[in-house]
Amino acid sequence: MKKAKRAVIATAALVCCLILSVAGAAVQVEKGVVVVPTPGRVGKAVVEGCPGSVGATVHFITGVWPGKRFAVKSATWGSHFTLTPNHPAANLDIGFRTASGWVEFDGRRFGGEQGFVPNGALEALVCLSYGAPAMFTYKAG
Repeated sequence: MKKAKRAVIATAALVCCLILSVAGAAVQVEKGVVVVPTPGRVGKAVVEGCPGSVGATVHFITGVWPGKRFAVKSATWGSHFTLTPNHPAANLDIGFRTASGWVEFDGRRFGGEQGFVPNGALEALVCLSYGAPAMFTYKAG
């Protein structure tokens, strides 16, 4: 009887710890809107989509960042993310800037992107490759 009681107490303690760890997990939610697609040309290069490196090039040439930039919470590194447009005819892409360069999720498909937040991500850049202007929701964690 004592062993069964100890097992129940140990199980209850484990469940409480799991609930607390999930409740305290870092979550990041960003909402924004991207109205103008990335330019079709940057200099002489034809640009399809909007990976972060292209966004950085557009910024370097024009002084304007295409799309929406936001800081990435370090607590979400390695966690799953989703980027969901509110309009079905929008193709949104995302790039993450790290100290060593851009990590890009550029699926060339409608409906947004999903993947894992790269370790060391400092900021994200969401761009509209083509399609209708769209609001989006980014969730990570």
